[in-house]
Amino acid sequence: MSEIKVNKITPRTGTTITLGDSGDSLSIASGVALTDFTSTGIDDNATSTALTIDSSGNIGIGTSSINSKLDVRGTGAITLNVGSTDGTSARLTLDATNGDASGGDFPLLLSDGSDLLIEANNSTSDAEIRFRNNGSDAMRIDSSGNVLVGQSTVSTSSPGTIITQSGKSYHIATSDIALALDRKTTDGEILQIRKDQTVLGGIGSNDGDVYISSSTSGHKGLRFGNGAIVPTNTSGGTDDNATTLGGATQRFANLYLGGSVYLGGTGSANALDDYEEGSFTPTYSTEGGGESITYDGITSGSYIKVGQLVLITGNIRTNGWSGGSSYVYLGGFPFTVNSDENAKSYIGFARANNFTGESPLNGECVNGGTKAFLKYRTSVSGDHQNTDVSDMNTGTTKNVIYFTGVYRTS
Repeated sequence: MSEIKVNKITPRTGTTITLGDSGDSLSIASGVALTDFTSTGIDDNATSTALTIDSSGNIGIGTSSINSKLDVRGTGAITLNVGSTDGTSARLTLDATNGDASGGDFPLLLSDGSDLLIEANNSTSDAEIRFRNNGSDAMRIDSSGNVLVGQSTVSTSSPGTIITQSGKSYHIATSDIALALDRKTTDGEILQIRKDQTVLGGIGSNDGDVYISSSTSGHKGLRFGNGAIVPTNTSGGTDDNATTLGGATQRFANLYLGGSVYLGGTGSANALDDYEEGSFTPTYSTEGGGESITYDGITSGSYIKVGQLVLITGNIRTNGWSGGSSYVYLGGFPFTVNSDENAKSYIGFARANNFTGESPLNGECVNGGTKAFLKYRTSVSGDHQNTDVSDMNTGTTKNVIYFTGVYRTS
């Protein structure tokens, strides 16, 4: 190999120096700096530095004072073209044409201590910033400043996430949860609700339960526990006997319960486990049996049952009577009378007339049955007697009783 050492090669005016031939290569030794290197197509201004490569391999374009691995100075766009020679397939363009070094907006500006500005087009009102993956839009910022994930236009009916410029957010999912919030390690608020920067309340966790509470002193909340929904204080802790459900002018319409209501206490004696309203048909019967009775249209009865307490009211009147023997009962009660002999119950009569014998005054309920003995007395001071078949009238519209009474069932 031959070696030529010269200080300077100067072409004759109007001529060109050619280094190498077709198929040859030109090698520049490591550590050699190229300065003031100009050529048509690299820099048309031969009075300025066009390209500098220093001894560390750093490259300066438009400057010989290199401050980074690649230091580009001057105005205009920097375009990286892929697969084209005319720039139509550009994939990366950094355009500072409309900015200046004194603090104006740059489409892409990244430097220590400064902002990063990404701008689609600062002269087009409907320009968007789009992020694509595998040929499809993954996220975009539209011309109104809305952030869209999984959407190309704002749609509250299509899956995706929308964060509007005004601060509203939408999370839309198909057959899945739309928003998951997770607080790690400690119990407390997970979602906080504010109005004009004032905390009003929130949703949180307390000992494995979810609660909804107000942050205002004295206000109440709800805690969803194991088999129970209980009132809470402002921190989600349970609050005993201090919360009212509804108000004098803020009433609930209906309450449906499958269990008991505990009034004034928590023991079984305080449990109201039943309320019922209905109707029944009162009847006559005799202790000896064998009677045949027909009734007319006023014969009817109704009841209200609250727990073990039964209130009955009704009318009874016959259109015919035959047979039977011994004592007469008023029966057909809707519930069995309590069998406790120490808890006797009685039926009062508002009217009793059109009997053949003495008209009954009241009824004495039969414990363990669904009927009452008809009772009368022959004088004010006389003892009560049982009405029997001989006192009953066999004609039409006879044996009339209007009654009401309260008895205890099992």
